[in-house]
Amino acid sequence: MVSTTRKKELFNAVVSRYEADIARHRVTLHMYINDPIAVADHSNIVEEIVGLVDKLASSEDSLKSLKQKSEYLFFADDSDEE
Repeated sequence: MVSTTRKKELFNAVVSRYEADIARHRVTLHMYINDPIAVADHSNIVEEIVGLVDKLASSEDSLKSLKQKSEYLFFADDSDEE
């Protein structure tokens, strides 16, 4: 069985991954929208922005679900260890 400490580390790693994805999508969107130089090499900027918004929404939804279900997903068996 995986220890509570390892479960917390795993949970924190997954949370960090989603937070990093969210930050990356936000920065990229900000650059596309506010920095014309960043857009110069992108001929279909609308589709790229739509794709980034979809990725941002997916990462935000996944992080929210993970946090809401963390007790069930990661820590449901921990009462047996104590």
